[in-house]
Formats: sequence, C-alpha cells, structure tokens
Amino acid sequence: MSQSTHEVGNVSAPAFRTAMNTSLQALASLNSGASAPSTTYANMIWYDTANNILKMRSEADDAWINLGTLDQSTNTFQASYSEAFTPVQQGGGVGQSSNKIYIGFDGTSAIKLTLDTSDYGKIYTGDAPGSAPTYAARAWANFGGMGTPATRADGNVSSITDLGVGSYAVNFTTPLATTAYCVTGTCSASGEGSSTDCVIAISQTATYAHIETRYANQAVSGNFDPATVNVVFFM
Repeated sequence: MSQSTHEVGNVSAPAFRTAMNTSLQALASLNSGASAPSTTYANMIWYDTANNILKMRSEADDAWINLGTLDQSTNTFQASYSEAFTPVQQGGGVGQSSNKIYIGFDGTSAIKLTLDTSDYGKIYTGDAPGSAPTYAARAWANFGGMGTPATRADGNVSSITDLGVGSYAVNFTTPLATTAYCVTGTCSASGEGSSTDCVIAISQTATYAHIETRYANQAVSGNFDPATVNVVFFM
C-alpha cells in the first residue's frame, strides 16, 4: 500500500528515482490507504482500505465516488448502484427466507429456476410449437372423493368441502382475479373403469368452485363419490 503526490520536483538523480518509485507504487496499488491521498486529481482511483471501498475522484476533483465494495475474506467485489436504480433482492423480504434464486437458460429451449440448491425445473419453455401464447393453471387438485375428501396433491387449493354425494367445493388459497375462469377435470370410481365419468362446474366464485362428479354412461346415471378426482382451473 502506498500513496504519493505524483509530483517530482527539480531534484537529484537518487531523489528523483525515489520519488518516481513511490509514485509508481502508489499507482500500482490504486493509491490504497486508510485515508484519502493528500493530493488529488480528477478521475483518480483510491482504494479505501479502512472501509474496503474502491473510489474514484469526480471530474471536478471535488468529491469521491464509490465504485464498489471488496470483501477481502471471499475475494469478491460488489458494485455500487445509483440511487436511481434499485436492484432485485434475493430473499429476506416480508415472510421470506434468505434464499438465493437462480434463473437461467438451459441451452436448448427452456428457462429454469433453482432455489439455493433445489431444482424447480422449467418456468418457461419454447417446446410448444406455433406462436400462440401459453397460459398456466391458476389452481389444481388431485383428491379422493370417498368419505372425507382430502387432496393428495394440489396447487393453490386450501381444502375440499363435501357438499353431498358427488358434490364438492374446491377452495382456493389465493382468490382468483375473476369468476370467468375455465374448469376442467376427470373422475373415476373403483369398478367403473368402463364408464365415462365427468366433472361438471355448478358455480364459480373467486374463492371457490362448486363442482359435481357424475356418471356419464347410459347404464348408470347421477352423482357419485369417485375414488379419484382431478380438476384444473385456467384463466
């Protein structure tokens, strides 16, 4: 670490060599020191060793501009940002853990998401042909309709309410933005694999959808409690 005025007066050869070496050492070490150089110049670089901040002198030579912070323990550099720009933060917000999120292209056709070291797969894929847009489901559930209904797996579904034989309310964890969403689903009963059974939307609100499961063949009709119900909500 070294600093210099970077000025060499009319001196003897040995003194000139000493002054020149001091100046070169200061330049090589980015004028590093715990306090600012006593003599400054426009656009001068100074590494503030007291705070591990790399600084540059302003064009008017009247202030120091922070370029970034160095972490000497990890050999990393974090650039300083303008007040006009707010970078995206990774975790640590309200109700969030301190996680790192990685989003990147897989090199073929999809954008993938990783949370810390957990792979969450594709969040966008270009596999689908054509230029028409693709839309994600806003809620879905796989549940058993016999006895007390309970989800086996779901997304944005808080619970299933039994409203009677073959009649259920699928309750959303987060309400949907409109009641004009699409409901689609399938159901099957044990021993009725040859029948064509269906899921029918009876009513729809932003917080739940009332669905019924019915036999759809000619030999058997009416509602029934199926062994498996799969229902998806698109918007």
